[in-house]
Amino acid sequence: MDVDIAGRHLSITQAMREHALDKIEHLEKYADQILRIQITLDAEADDKVAEFIASVRRSSPLVAEARSNDMYVAIDAAVDKLQEQFRRHKERSKDHRGRPRTGQVPETPEEPEAAEEDEWEKPGESEA
Repeated sequence: MDVDIAGRHLSITQAMREHALDKIEHLEKYADQILRIQITLDAEADDKVAEFIASVRRSSPLVAEARSNDMYVAIDAAVDKLQEQFRRHKERSKDHRGRPRTGQVPETPEEPEAAEEDEWEKPGESEA
């Protein structure tokens, strides 16, 4: 898993970098799906913003953003959001294997009645 950390309107301290990398370790159980994680830490006028973009195998990227007065709290919240997205992504990928979800009965499409099709004639055809 490749991790890129960038700062916007602030310089990233070693403590911020280590905190973000420590929090990413919580995503280890999804490591087989993660190709790359881009972390952008931003300091706006009133808030600190942490944005995580995870490139995932066979899916569109997962994006989590969190705002707080404290950068460390924003990082924690963004990782929690990303972890929830990974959980839902993994759940969805398990359900698409041709088996019905638990507790659901597969629907069988109704076959159209043959009599209805015979009633309609193509233009120019007549029964003679």
